[in-house]
Amino acid sequence: MSAVTLHLNDLELHRDLPPIRARTASELGYIRIRRGVYVHEDLIPDTLPRWDRHRLLATARALALSKSLADHNQPVFTLEMGLALHGMGTFMNVPNVSYRRMNTGHRNVTVQTGVIRTRHDNVASVLEHELQSAPPMTDPVTVSGVLTLPPWAAALDCARYLHPLPALVAVSSFLRDATNFSSFDLKRSRSEASHVKARLQQAMEQSAHSKFGNKAAQVIQLADPGVANPDEGQLLWTLGALLSGTKLFDDISTQHPVSIGGRQYFIDVALPRIKFAFEADGTGKVTEAAERSAFLQRQQDLQAAGWSVVRISHSQFLRPEEVMRKIQQHLRNRQIFLPTPTVPLWQACPTALFSPAHRF
Repeated sequence: MSAVTLHLNDLELHRDLPPIRARTASELGYIRIRRGVYVHEDLIPDTLPRWDRHRLLATARALALSKSLADHNQPVFTLEMGLALHGMGTFMNVPNVSYRRMNTGHRNVTVQTGVIRTRHDNVASVLEHELQSAPPMTDPVTVSGVLTLPPWAAALDCARYLHPLPALVAVSSFLRDATNFSSFDLKRSRSEASHVKARLQQAMEQSAHSKFGNKAAQVIQLADPGVANPDEGQLLWTLGALLSGTKLFDDISTQHPVSIGGRQYFIDVALPRIKFAFEADGTGKVTEAAERSAFLQRQQDLQAAGWSVVRISHSQFLRPEEVMRKIQQHLRNRQIFLPTPTVPLWQACPTALFSPAHRF
């Protein structure tokens, strides 16, 4: 995640700007976040990668909502936006603005935000959604001048209310941060993750709202701090859904260490008992010439040591059913026959989950 952040005080209400018309604000370097709320473009560095720039402006939407409601019941942000404000990764890089307020009398108020337009590009419109479900039993915290749920509570909300895929990525991201996960200190990281997951399960069981408890429990059980990005999260989700209820489910291991010929490798997601390695090939994993030789060496070493290596490209992850069928076929080749997974862990992915404008 980018080290650049915004604070509530960085945003300005239109009434506090110099006497200008809204349509001339961009000419003076202001970016309109929502009606009547602006941020100066100097606070969004040109040097930031597109991914980080979009993420920064996406979180500005939460700040802008709080700014516009300064004299009213303040929102408490949760779900992916809550985690984003804490600087944690989520499946959607441009998430919806989800929040709760107390005693508003509204019922699940949802509105579509406008597109954020900058000199460089545009940040896609999202939903601004006021939840009415019971929040986890905890007090909000202040981050960047606005109220959010603590990370564990926002992650628990994700496990309950999001599709299982982004829910798994969210909980895994929280676990990675909470344990300060390190591939070179796996024993400590795994031990701490087990304790954190137990506390999440306990908090969920104590909650007054248990409608989605079964799905949330399975998401928390599968979540893993070794998940480094959304593609690895999707790989773990697919394998977990396929292997749920089988003896191989407990064999799933992320960042699995393998030493071959004095070289140490960490497999994205592995089934060590049957020596299956599943690798998520990100957009930059093998494109650098300097890394090509090391990549080929890794592939050859794993295969020579008896590992079956299944690689999933970034473009394939945009078609989740194709990824599922590919994994099923490779396991079938080893006489491991798996049926199509079922709810609650597996659910068909809405098209919106893979919208490039929101993912990246």
